[in-house]
Amino acid sequence: SFSTRPCRPVQGEMSERVSPERLGLLYWADAGVGLDDISNLSMTEEEFRQKAAGVTTLEMFLNTLQDPEGLIDFCNLRELSLHVHVLPRAVGLTRMTQLQRLCMTDVGLQSMVGIQECTALMHLDLSQNSIPEMDVDVLSRLTNLRCLWLNQNRISRIQGLKPLNRLNTLWLARNAISCICDELEDNAALTDINLAATAIGNFRDIPKLSR
Repeated sequence: SFSTRPCRPVQGEMSERVSPERLGLLYWADAGVGLDDISNLSMTEEEFRQKAAGVTTLEMFLNTLQDPEGLIDFCNLRELSLHVHVLPRAVGLTRMTQLQRLCMTDVGLQSMVGIQECTALMHLDLSQNSIPEMDVDVLSRLTNLRCLWLNQNRISRIQGLKPLNRLNTLWLARNAISCICDELEDNAALTDINLAATAIGNFRDIPKLSR
């Protein structure tokens, strides 16, 4: 259920002023914070956490996220989109148990670790990164996934999808994958597969495509 209570326990002096970097998160969330508020440091820590807890959608572009750890105060997000940043690791997501849609594209991500606590995810887009493998431990926690986009990474093997029996869309274009093998046999709901520009030689490598 939705709550606007602060996402973490109150510690320290709650009357302290919030830094411009953290106020910028509320600005991009369209949470009633303007440029004047940022420049004047007009918000206390208590006010910031209250507003952050009420945000459900956040989208940021072009290195506007200066401190990803600051996302920890946005635990009630339903949708988070980060495009064109420098974020080799997924951080700040551990409390986002209600997040349903996560897009982290062209951010230099090198691993899926850090996303496993987002267990309500239905749509996950990690395209255009440097991810070397589909992390079995992370994917095993994301059993609500319907859509998984991992286009243009460094993945050479499909793995970790067997627990995802609700998955209906899988995009793996522009990866070094050469064989499906039996990795999709348990994904009976899968109807949309994108394997363009991979090393797969022919459709015989996708034995159940006819379903």
